[in-house]
Amino acid sequence: MGSANLESKRSSLGAASNERDRAAAAHELSDAAGAASFLEQLFERGLLIPSDVDGLYGRGAVFEDVVERISDLIGAWGVVRGADVMRFPPAMSRTLLEQSGYLKNFPQLAGTVFSFCGSDFSHPRLLACLDNGDDWTTGQKPTRIMMTPVACYPVYSVMAKRGPVPEQGHLIDIFSYVFRQEPSLEPERMQLFRQREFVRMGTPEQVLAFRQDWMAHARWMFDALALPMSLELANDPFFGRGGRVVANSQRALQLKFEAAVTVLNPNKPTACGSFNYHMDNFGKTWDIRTGTGEIAHTGCCGFGLERIALSLFKLHGFDIAAWPEPVRQTLWKPPRGEPLRLTRCFLCAALDRSAARLRHVPGLHSACGLVTGRQRGFDRPRVVEFVLAVQAVEMVPGLGRAPERHGDEQCDGLDRKHGDHDMQHVIHGPTPSSAPPRLARSPKPDSAQQCDACGPIECASALTPSRRMPLTNRRIRAVDASP
Repeated sequence: MGSANLESKRSSLGAASNERDRAAAAHELSDAAGAASFLEQLFERGLLIPSDVDGLYGRGAVFEDVVERISDLIGAWGVVRGADVMRFPPAMSRTLLEQSGYLKNFPQLAGTVFSFCGSDFSHPRLLACLDNGDDWTTGQKPTRIMMTPVACYPVYSVMAKRGPVPEQGHLIDIFSYVFRQEPSLEPERMQLFRQREFVRMGTPEQVLAFRQDWMAHARWMFDALALPMSLELANDPFFGRGGRVVANSQRALQLKFEAAVTVLNPNKPTACGSFNYHMDNFGKTWDIRTGTGEIAHTGCCGFGLERIALSLFKLHGFDIAAWPEPVRQTLWKPPRGEPLRLTRCFLCAALDRSAARLRHVPGLHSACGLVTGRQRGFDRPRVVEFVLAVQAVEMVPGLGRAPERHGDEQCDGLDRKHGDHDMQHVIHGPTPSSAPPRLARSPKPDSAQQCDACGPIECASALTPSRRMPLTNRRIRAVDASP
């Protein structure tokens, strides 16, 4: 299949009638040859496993480990935000996909599941076709199942059946294999690949804030992986002449941005993530409403896990042990199954102090919502149970006090004179008895800070007792929790 694809590119080059077409065809041939070479290297090292269909590959153990780590890194964003975790198979109802409009807009990418729907009388004909090498597909008919083209598509009808969206909106964490009918020699253009997505439902303001938050978090995430990335205005590949009009409208309204990475192909940036605002389109389609009866707006932010993994292998090499140490720290901070414990924002560090007293809560390891075992995450009832338990057991000291000034920086009030030495111990680790506890200071305004549990930290004014809110919603100042 791969050699046929290259021959097609060579034929296009030979058939080009003018200089411009020849240059474009030569460019495509060069890209295809480079992609084929990289793909062969992936096969040779056992990272991918070939098949006789372009874009359909198995995965080796090392490749899978990297993909799972990337998924964990993305998923950690939703853990402390109480995201509703949903997992679907890579197939969905044909009726739902028809309702979504996907078949109208992207018929070239969709895949339908066909099956033998004959009887005992037609079975011998099928057997004869198979024995003679004839076309046996004439006896196949489409089922009510289609391959899932986008991980978030099964979610909307489920949420519509649950009733109005809560006042604070709703956040959903989704992971699934998806299918796109676009065979290619480019390893990043697989026909079956995995997406990790978050969907936000609520008011326009809530959805746009969610998208902006994820775009900022994505910048940090790609920087942490040492992958050069730019956020670009984009459009979906709508089909046909009318599709160009829709695509132009999508760009004009700035409904879609992509995380573009040029590592795999400098001439053609690869979209490793997308940040989409659907307005009220899906809300109208499935009658999803807010508590006030208005049509809910929706948005989704998702990432192609294989594309990010391939970019890492192309940039940092095939030996993951030789990858830059900061990248390895980002992906392999703890051995798999152990909790993340490096940098913490003040709230997460404070809640960690209470976690040891709350071991009766099943499956919880720390206040940041990281659990032991293979999956880091838990369902909303456990989040609520944990937060209520923390509030019942102790009010965290220091959160209700205004910050104090210490020179040209601002302190979060964690000083021995305030009686918060225990909290200081939690944040910074054991302090020698002869040395005073270190002061937890806010970062300079231009220093980028990242909580391993919460994501990027936005400095906020101190929380006073009158402004206390549920613990999972607090925004507080960053401190370094590394020993």
